[in-house]
Amino acid sequence: MEYTNLFKMCGYELEEIENERSRIDKAFEMLELGPKDIERALETIPQNFDIELAGVRKLLGIWLEELLDLMLAKEEGKKLIYGTAPGFPCECLEAIRVAAPDKVYCANPEFLLGTVLDSLFGKHDELVEVAEGYGLPPGFAHCSVGETKLGGVVKKYIPVPDLAICMGIFCDQTPETEEMLSEVYGFPQPVYVDNCLDLNWDEWDKIPLRKIEYLASQVRRALDRAQEIIGVEITDDHIQKARVNLFRTLDGLMSIYGLLENDPIPISVGNIMPIYYLYFNPIAGREKLIEACQTLHQEGRQRIAKGYAVVPKGAPRVLFTCLPNIDNSVVHIAEKAGLVMIMQTVLWPIEAQRKKTVQGPLLRLAETYLRNPYLCGYGPINMQWIRETSRHYNADGVFWYWMYSCRVQAALNPIALRKWITDELGLPVLILEGDFHSTREYSGEASRTRIEAFAEVLRARKAAKSN
Repeated sequence: MEYTNLFKMCGYELEEIENERSRIDKAFEMLELGPKDIERALETIPQNFDIELAGVRKLLGIWLEELLDLMLAKEEGKKLIYGTAPGFPCECLEAIRVAAPDKVYCANPEFLLGTVLDSLFGKHDELVEVAEGYGLPPGFAHCSVGETKLGGVVKKYIPVPDLAICMGIFCDQTPETEEMLSEVYGFPQPVYVDNCLDLNWDEWDKIPLRKIEYLASQVRRALDRAQEIIGVEITDDHIQKARVNLFRTLDGLMSIYGLLENDPIPISVGNIMPIYYLYFNPIAGREKLIEACQTLHQEGRQRIAKGYAVVPKGAPRVLFTCLPNIDNSVVHIAEKAGLVMIMQTVLWPIEAQRKKTVQGPLLRLAETYLRNPYLCGYGPINMQWIRETSRHYNADGVFWYWMYSCRVQAALNPIALRKWITDELGLPVLILEGDFHSTREYSGEASRTRIEAFAEVLRARKAAKSN
């Protein structure tokens, strides 16, 4: 099977492809990827990503490499430890990986599998359909991330791990799915990391010490179980190094988002999303990821110097609350309609998230996680995110991506939040219904007319302000 052009498109050198050929053959056979899938990928990738940029090609190569490592980890003598997406702090999986990089492979496999199979090969929804026939029936708005995992397990794309660590602090679908994988599909009984959601709406940034200490003890219990699996002690130094690794990755990501402050923007935000989702995985190619961020940042600076424009200068600028990680069509349709997509608001570090009240890597990890607004008062922090980011980026409007199958997102009232944004900030809002990990029911193409009409409204408002 010939896949040389595919891997070259994803940043591999010919020598690397030859060195990895036996591993690629094995992994692709396990994933049932054949010539037609490769042909589709050669068409899909240029549609989704700007492969003229070396940094983008490197990012896609990291995704492929991580999936190969996942598929072959057990065959190559490594222990497999899974977290859950969303949920388990990526710093913890990264700490396990840092402690024993040659003995263990850690992953949120549903992210890896879903992103690669859809963004690159355009076939992810097959897994969702399989899951609907094996325990997560259609019509119940099951989480598409969980459906991806179940579908991958049924198809034997996701190997059975040695340990599964599950966090169910804010999402009840994740532990329910993990329990089914344990009872029905041979996964080990998960180690659950839990906490109490007992804060009022306006208290999310006032985290009691008891909550921090309790979550830290839960995480430590999970790490102790991982120690038994890998035979290596996981120390505070490992946790601290893991946190540093993720901070470095986040710095690289934010440096690229900083390019979007330029007018015109030199890089489509669709090319930045792969970094965001790699950030949440304890990847073996961490240094490659940081290098790819640096490359992409340099290429963006070079484009600015040359006057390159994704969208013409002066175009309306739109914040977005979230976008599906497997579908860039929303971004591309918006850009073709003359809109600049500038920032995923959940990445903006508002002041309350920077507070530090405890010492020590594990306690700091727990506090940082609890200051994540997905866990404590998601509604008001969305307001704060949008207030701060809209001012910083001089936004003209907001895309509110309402994910109907996500417990956290679906619990919000998008109509009320749209009213708040309109009344308080004077910004028009477009609510787009969608799914984080599937495009069967909602896609960019299905929203094209609404996006184009919204673009007309923003251009008219911008023109009126300038007169």
